[in-house]
Amino acid sequence: MADEDLSLDDAENLTPEGDEQSESSGGKKKLIIIIAIATVLLLGGGTAAYLLIFAESEVVVDPALGAEITEVVGDTVQKPTPAVKIPDKGEAIYITVPEPFLVNISSGKRSRMMQIKVQFMVRSNESEDLVRQHLPLIRNDMLDFFSLADVKEVQTREGRKALKSGALKVAQEVMKDQVGFEAIELVLFTGFVVQ
Repeated sequence: MADEDLSLDDAENLTPEGDEQSESSGGKKKLIIIIAIATVLLLGGGTAAYLLIFAESEVVVDPALGAEITEVVGDTVQKPTPAVKIPDKGEAIYITVPEPFLVNISSGKRSRMMQIKVQFMVRSNESEDLVRQHLPLIRNDMLDFFSLADVKEVQTREGRKALKSGALKVAQEVMKDQVGFEAIELVLFTGFVVQ
């Protein structure tokens, strides 16, 4: 028996038939892998397209969060109302109204004067800018509101609280109409005189 010497040189001297078999089986494996990946991608893309186009969905979102949604129910698409971004609450910022409110109020047969110095409390720089921008409109509506006051009512603590609460509602309504949210958290009377 002759010793056969198996070395790396022998491995290099393979027959051409062996090379063709390994190349064709490797090519088939690559083709199968490519087909499998393409199938998965097509199925995933098709499913996503179906869900986006044909699936029914009802999404409920709190409007206070300011999220925009499109609701699809069957074949109808309902477009959302424009979302309003409400600024995050931060530290209190006080806005001084430069001129006091000076109005005539009724006191039986004669008229009396009421002077009120006001500050607004807001919670963000954005709200502060918006309130300053709309201050003439806020002043106008608050002047109308203050002129409806009665002397007997504003001379009591409860009457002044009611006047302050009403002034806050008036200011918040103006801001809500103009910018979509109330912006003003509090109305403070820093000066109050009735003569």
